[in-house]
Amino acid sequence: MTGALAAGAAVLAALLAGAARVRWRRYRWALRASPRHDDRIVCDGDSRRLPVTVERGRLELPADEAGCGRTAFLPVTVASGLLGRFVDPFIEARCGRQRWRQYFERGAAGLRQLNLTPALAGGPSEDAGARGPLRVELRARALRWEAHGELTTFAPVTFAPAAPDSGDGELLVLAPHPDDAEIGAYGLYAVRPAWVVTITAGDRGTADASTRVWDSLLIPQAAGVAAERCLNLAYPDGALREMHASPERAFRLVCEAAVPRADLRARNRGPMARAAGPDCRWSDLVAELAEMVRRIRPRAILAPHPLLDTHPDHVFTTVALAEALGQVGARAEGARPCLLYVVHARAASPLHPFGPASGMIAPTPWAGPEPVADTIYSHVLAPAIQRAKLAAVDAGHDLGSRAPRPPWTWRRQYHDVRTMLGAAIAGMEREPWTFNRRAPRPNEIYYVVAPPSLTALVELALTKP
Repeated sequence: MTGALAAGAAVLAALLAGAARVRWRRYRWALRASPRHDDRIVCDGDSRRLPVTVERGRLELPADEAGCGRTAFLPVTVASGLLGRFVDPFIEARCGRQRWRQYFERGAAGLRQLNLTPALAGGPSEDAGARGPLRVELRARALRWEAHGELTTFAPVTFAPAAPDSGDGELLVLAPHPDDAEIGAYGLYAVRPAWVVTITAGDRGTADASTRVWDSLLIPQAAGVAAERCLNLAYPDGALREMHASPERAFRLVCEAAVPRADLRARNRGPMARAAGPDCRWSDLVAELAEMVRRIRPRAILAPHPLLDTHPDHVFTTVALAEALGQVGARAEGARPCLLYVVHARAASPLHPFGPASGMIAPTPWAGPEPVADTIYSHVLAPAIQRAKLAAVDAGHDLGSRAPRPPWTWRRQYHDVRTMLGAAIAGMEREPWTFNRRAPRPNEIYYVVAPPSLTALVELALTKP
């Protein structure tokens, strides 16, 4: 009997060891990056560094920091324990009634930036001095961590003065494809007057161009954007880099024969960007963006980060913006900030940001010495806006549960079952890279630059492979 128990225990131990090995290997396959690295913040603008002391997982901030709305990051050195190789490690922060978590990759080791912005969020506090220091408590799961001696903070975004004839068009959101505005900037454009302008028709996506154009026009309206301020310019998907290389060469949509570009542009409700022929040129795109900036006179412009976002259409959307601002001229630009977002990160794992959608996110990893922004803005989303963002992302026909599925076959069924079992063993979603998990987070990260800094970023991006 004793021998049978010993044999059973040995078999069970072997099964557990095998499952652990499969779990770790499958996660590393999905991670596609080394968990050992340092994440640094490299900015060129004003930042404040506050000396802090962390004792027994607690730190105190000056009372006058409460409610200041500054973005704050605490550098921490992390090292996953044994458990942290098999579950998503995190650090949980508590400040008053607020509680939030930031997740890290399994096996994480090195310098990370812990987002403490919620502790400083909110309106100004008149009695902050009477309440005493702001206390933040930190605890970790499956992770050893050590805080560095200072907190890095950035001032809130200061929007340019409103133009009297702008029609309250505070934000101009540029999205390379239908769904990019929702992934990168929904939390901000849903709470401020905005224009949402999509550059391409998305004609190379998994859904047809007609459906995707409707997505780009209708989904922002559900967030309160006026119909006449939702535009799709219907340029060819996947062609912006080639168009930039040959600015006077005519390009066409791949769906031009079935769904003409003129029909797609006619769906725009506003007076701008309605009439258009089938030929698309880079010079036309730049001229259209310049005219929009002149007429809308936005207080801020949101666009992809040309250096941190690697998708060619994302890079060259911002290249076109920089050229358009050059045409508009420095006097018309004024103090307009550009808020740059990241959808397809250059140096990050495709699983980034890690953990469930409830986890806070920090800046995208960047290993280069070049500054990636003047300052950084972590925009905190209210719970209702976070839920609405999930619905908006999932509503896109090229993403989420509404993306078309391949026809049923026995081979497809076998692949689905194998994928489902592998995901269950690894403790991940069936499709861990989905934007339904990565996008609707409690905050959005924006890299804030002035127009001259945008030009420098674009020039640097054009030299990167």
